[in-house]
Amino acid sequence: MPNQFTIPYDVEELFLALYQGVDLILKLGITNITPGGATVLGNYTEASGGGYAEIAVDGGDWTLEANAPRDIILAQQSVVFTGPLDTGATVYTWYLVDAATELVYWGGKKLDTPFTPAVNGDTLKFTPRIQAGNGTPT
Repeated sequence: MPNQFTIPYDVEELFLALYQGVDLILKLGITNITPGGATVLGNYTEASGGGYAEIAVDGGDWTLEANAPRDIILAQQSVVFTGPLDTGATVYTWYLVDAATELVYWGGKKLDTPFTPAVNGDTLKFTPRIQAGNGTPT
């Protein structure tokens, strides 16, 4: 998958443990950027309008897949819109922020396909996934 972040193998379990104690908010971004290790909250413009609402993610919702390289994932997320976003915007990224501090966690990921909701019932489905590996972005 393009634009994933990779985490060294020796920190996989630590990474998962951290998330099990941290409540996160999953947000959708309308800024067409490719997130990276230096991405900060100010790089994003959060989606608004069209019935969009951020998604609360419990820290314990992350799972560690046994594939190689290993992936840290959430179940598929579905965002149902009631119409177009403000100014007809397109969703390009998802990103995670700490619910308490609003600090960005791991920058986020560009969607495989940008999504532009237009009518009531348009649904964006995606699976938040962070690849654990050798420290090199993929």
